[in-house]
Amino acid sequence: MNTDPLFSTPSMAALFSPHMRIQNLLAVEVALARACATVGLVTTADAEALRDECEAMRLDPHAIFASARTSGTPIIPLLAALEQRLSPKASRALHVGATSQDILDTAFALHMRAGLRELRRDLKRAALRCATLADRHRSTLMLGRTLLQPALPITFGLKTAQWLASLTRTIRRLDAATDEISVLQLGGAVGTLAAFGDHGLAVVDQLAIELDLAVPDLPSHASRDRITHLLGLLDGACGIAAKIARDVASLSQAEIGEVRIAGGGSSAMPHKHNPVDAMIAIASARIVHGHASTVVGSTEHEHERALGAWQIEWVAIPAVFEHAAATFEALARLLTGLEPNPERMLANLRTQPDALMAEALATALLPSHGRTEAYRLVTELVDVASSRGTSLHATAAADPRIALTKDGIDDVFDHSRYLGATSTFIERALQHCGTLP
Repeated sequence: MNTDPLFSTPSMAALFSPHMRIQNLLAVEVALARACATVGLVTTADAEALRDECEAMRLDPHAIFASARTSGTPIIPLLAALEQRLSPKASRALHVGATSQDILDTAFALHMRAGLRELRRDLKRAALRCATLADRHRSTLMLGRTLLQPALPITFGLKTAQWLASLTRTIRRLDAATDEISVLQLGGAVGTLAAFGDHGLAVVDQLAIELDLAVPDLPSHASRDRITHLLGLLDGACGIAAKIARDVASLSQAEIGEVRIAGGGSSAMPHKHNPVDAMIAIASARIVHGHASTVVGSTEHEHERALGAWQIEWVAIPAVFEHAAATFEALARLLTGLEPNPERMLANLRTQPDALMAEALATALLPSHGRTEAYRLVTELVDVASSRGTSLHATAAADPRIALTKDGIDDVFDHSRYLGATSTFIERALQHCGTLP
């Protein structure tokens, strides 16, 4: 991959680098030889010779992948390069019974398993930061916004608990997907294991042990549901990260100022404090979506092996993982550096007209007026207060139809008394996160 470093991470780029891809392909070939040796298809000495010579060998990954332009698969030039360098003894154990897709798919399973573990670390880091914020700011009042407009009071703890809950669900889904994707592929030319004679199933079982991968129910050369499910999950996970990043960036805007975040400068404006981490998370998530949707939208793999639809995975899978890594790392960094500004949150809430509490007033009138009449009456009072330039609080207190005591009306306009089940929701989010392994 030639991914822009801004939208990748060094560790994920290394994991999917040409060098590491060749190393995983060799690891699968060696493991296959050892599995074949256990059933007598090759000798143990030949399999061990292949292992020793592959470990000592230095191949040019760029030359191998360049040669794939004419062969259609990197396995053919890889085998050619190996045959030129291997001893006759080691060559006898090479690529027995397998087809190119067996080696490539199994190597990608190794890449993806390692990649998912890395992605999980940053997601867990982001989740734990959200948990800390939710716990500390359970009662920190702020303005809730719907359709980008002032809505009702909430707490910053609830907002971060929502972020936390979505990240917790994401981590659980990716944990399950890690198990599902950690499956080897071995079927031979058309998925029958015919080239292994009577030993095919035994070779599969042993190969799974060698690579610590699960045994599939049957080969899935042209059934790509595991891959599409995983990339769809990563796409959705990046969307969640981007939503949180956009929320944080919006709250950090100077005219809102409810959080402070680390930022970058401007090449032209010395005063600028740009939300760089939010930008990286949002941009990387959008790139993930493009690559993931390419694979998810190409599920019509023909017959026993696809022409084109499978091959695009070689580009899309590394790209999704690299850009997802950038998304989650940037999110974790963004949240780690986030500093809430409770005073500004409260100030922004209090600058809103007290008509913000119109729903609370209508709710208080339900026992005496019923929903329809209460809603109609409060709507009328809002209009009257607006036309007269008075507060809704004062307008309601002066209206004889409002069957509430002074204390009752005062309670209606107390932001802290209209938070519903906020405390319970925060506690649930914290508990669910707390059970993550």
